[in-house]
Amino acid sequence: MAVLSTVLLSLVVGAAFYAVPIFQTLFEGFEVELPLKTRFVMASYQYWIIFPLIPLFVSVKTYTSRAISSEFSRYAGALSISAFFFACVLIAFTISALYGPIYDLSSHGR
Repeated sequence: MAVLSTVLLSLVVGAAFYAVPIFQTLFEGFEVELPLKTRFVMASYQYWIIFPLIPLFVSVKTYTSRAISSEFSRYAGALSISAFFFACVLIAFTISALYGPIYDLSSHGR
């Protein structure tokens, strides 16, 4: 699960590094104030690189250390599952933040 979480978060972050600058260029031409969540995504996506490193670090630490307790191993599994769900929420939030202003403008144009 940790590998799946790391891969999914890496894909989300990679897509954000590709898509957000394109949307920033697009939104510059709108000349309207963007919603808070859109501004948040555009201001913070550069720092998302840390997200895939967390489950990766925990999984490497868990599998390479012989002195890891079973309790820590259980927490590592819970962290991996949490990271997977966080990635799913991050995908939905980012899509909503980037496409929301476009939908708002199209509904006002009618």
